[in-house]
Amino acid sequence: MLITQVTEGRIPFNIPSVSEECFTFYKVIGDLASTDKTPLICLHGGPGAGHEYLLCFGKLWFERKIPVIFYDQVGCASSTHLRNTKGNESLWQEGLFIDELWNVINFFKLERYYLLGHSWGGALAAALAGTRPCGLQGLVLCGALADVELQNKVSHTLEDELPSNFRDVIVKHDENQEYDKEEYEAAVEYFMKKHAYRDEPYPGEDLGYAIANFAEDDTVTETMLGPQFSTITGSLRDWTITARLPNIEVPVLLINGEFDYAAVEPYFTGLKKVRWVTIMGASHMCFLENAGRTKVSELVGTFLEDKQTLSAE
Repeated sequence: MLITQVTEGRIPFNIPSVSEECFTFYKVIGDLASTDKTPLICLHGGPGAGHEYLLCFGKLWFERKIPVIFYDQVGCASSTHLRNTKGNESLWQEGLFIDELWNVINFFKLERYYLLGHSWGGALAAALAGTRPCGLQGLVLCGALADVELQNKVSHTLEDELPSNFRDVIVKHDENQEYDKEEYEAAVEYFMKKHAYRDEPYPGEDLGYAIANFAEDDTVTETMLGPQFSTITGSLRDWTITARLPNIEVPVLLINGEFDYAAVEPYFTGLKKVRWVTIMGASHMCFLENAGRTKVSELVGTFLEDKQTLSAE
């Protein structure tokens, strides 16, 4: 009988500007004490998506004895929710999540670790790497946000490519005009099926966890991204990692899907040690899709063991 080694718990997290006690929920697949393999910390996207949709990377423990640490960023899923801070842009900034990530690293007393970040989680992982932290051995960036101005341009281009009936309802929504809710949801689903998750049925069980977390509490997402579909207008509106990329000295594996909406090119042009792999036939959730599930698993596992930096594919 297969015994799954999973540990769950809560890490106290002090936020000076918040009066209530906060905590970060974590899940570890594997045994940090029984292996000499360097652990991997997974950072989810959103913001506000929760860790569940990344659990496929837990197989690294069973296949390669690499322990994997997952956690829910504050404000979502099983960590402390702060619904009364919706719209507080001074709170919901990169620095809060960097502090939380350091809190996780220190809680587990990690002297060596890898980071894997997806979407917003990739931006966060890169931001930490840009400080040249001791102990960081490498980065895996999947569909990672790099520059909001560029991302907005790419999103608008993809929006323009939608059928006119879908494009028009999204434009009306973003301009705060009258729109039909069912038509808007249909337009968003069409976009997501093309650029976020291409398998059927949509959204699938794993991505469904993230969608449920967004629906349960949109405080973080709305504050940081804003209410529009294809333009980031919240507290992240001026965010960019580009000037900090030369400071990242560890090897980086950069992954995206052929139909991915994330604009990842700045990572390839700005990093010193990077391998860029595009998964053909896949999109933003390439590691969950049939087109990329096995390929991404092999790429990440090999990178974590070998740390090879090759040219783009």
